[in-house]
Amino acid sequence: MSFNFTIEEATFDDWKRVVDLCTETDRWSVNYDDFHVWKKAFGEDKAKFFAAKASDGDVLGFVCTAKFDPNTNTVGMYYVQPKYRGEGIGMQLCERIAQYTRVEGQNTYVNGISYMSEKYVSRKGLQNCANWKLSLLNIYGGADTSKIAHLVGNVKVVNISDVDAAKIAAYDQSVAANIDRSKFVEAWLNHPAAWSKVALDGNGSVVGYGAARLVTLDRLLFGPLYANDKATAAALIKAILDHDTSLSARHIQFFSPSTNDDLLDLLELLSGGKCDDGGYLVSQFRGQQLPIDIKKVYAITEPALGFF
Repeated sequence: MSFNFTIEEATFDDWKRVVDLCTETDRWSVNYDDFHVWKKAFGEDKAKFFAAKASDGDVLGFVCTAKFDPNTNTVGMYYVQPKYRGEGIGMQLCERIAQYTRVEGQNTYVNGISYMSEKYVSRKGLQNCANWKLSLLNIYGGADTSKIAHLVGNVKVVNISDVDAAKIAAYDQSVAANIDRSKFVEAWLNHPAAWSKVALDGNGSVVGYGAARLVTLDRLLFGPLYANDKATAAALIKAILDHDTSLSARHIQFFSPSTNDDLLDLLELLSGGKCDDGGYLVSQFRGQQLPIDIKKVYAITEPALGFF
């Protein structure tokens, strides 16, 4: 197949087109509003979005990148329409994004589909992998929050507006390898399609926080979900699902580190033993693995531009 295409900075219309495409062909869990939230979180100078476009304007492929700090960036939403795969579109998208990520001393993260792992090694030099995978866990047909009520710890779960944003950001930084993600956290927790909660101990200190947002195919995707322990995670999940009675009836998803058995236990209870394993992503990177406090990660923020 021979055709002309260009690599251009993506518009919101391009993003909406790729959301529709990747949902139809690969059932990716994304939301139209993610585009605006990412731009608000990172700013125009630290987030780049590129589309491969045909002469008629159709989006053939897409990729984006974001910089969390001078030494840490992420690449995500690497997508090419199935009928155009193998035509070099993905390679050109990689080359364009490399202008922003291929910097000496800089660590680049990708949460990639398992069958793409070897290509990320050869094309992007992402030869290192985390010692855990990101399991996609699903609850179909509803979650019964009464089944985890007895596990809820002695914490107070409140709305994000009831807590100083600096306290939430400080907790996040303690989990996120001391990287300041304050703008990202604030933007993501205020996502227009999300329900967000914070857990406080008896002294008013943040001991966890979480969000769940509506994504394509009417699914509810949890992320982030960070908590000091299983009881706090249970409290956050229950509070979010109980916030709106329609939420627990949806198809619910979590991208969780494969080492977190506590979350699997909670989902088995919520689903009546019907939690489904939907495969996994591989977290790959060019440099050293960041010292993330992974035992507190029950669900990553999101797999596209979140490094955990």
